[in-house]
Amino acid sequence: MKHMLRAMAVIAVVLLTFVFSSVVSAHEKRTIAGGKYDVKVGWKIEPAVVNQTNGATIEIMKAGTQDIVSGVEKTLQVKIALGGKELFTLPLVPLADTPGTYTADFSPTAAGSYVWTFIGTIESNSINEEFDSGPGRFDDVITAEEAALITPVNDDDAPGSATQAGTEALVVPPAIAATPVAAAQAASVDTTAIAATFGIVVILIAGAVILSRRPPKT
Repeated sequence: MKHMLRAMAVIAVVLLTFVFSSVVSAHEKRTIAGGKYDVKVGWKIEPAVVNQTNGATIEIMKAGTQDIVSGVEKTLQVKIALGGKELFTLPLVPLADTPGTYTADFSPTAAGSYVWTFIGTIESNSINEEFDSGPGRFDDVITAEEAALITPVNDDDAPGSATQAGTEALVVPPAIAATPVAAAQAASVDTTAIAATFGIVVILIAGAVILSRRPPKT
């Protein structure tokens, strides 16, 4: 019985790890410059929506530590490409409220997969790192209509509110429209993790009860 409970506990830990790793914010992590820096790349605002102000962000720390790397805005840039076509190259600026993180602000003009290539130097180390959006990395850009599908609709809205929400997503100023979308996604993440945790706990308890009721071997 002890062996069975131990096995069930191991399975629960594996499942929890999978659940929480699948619901975290969509960023890609990588070690660059010959193992000198750990970076995390993703959108400034998630999800990224067509024609709404956003930014390509990169967090840079000394590898294996929490030591931030400063001054990178002077030596590093990012190339933005879509559909195999380079759109522009942008400078990076530090995020005031997030030390060690830099952003190149822009509004994506079309939905799809983007490629960001960070070029230049970090502390005299040459950098040429390409990051592609997509599953398991940072998010592709979606349309306002797609974003509206994950935006909660107020029950007090007039009939046809779902269509109204899609229309409003197109006309609301970017800084306002992006906020409820991101909040809705965060709420969805929290709900998924809580539900999964509760389900695993119930399974463990049920298994323990069943095993405890088994008659002893004779």
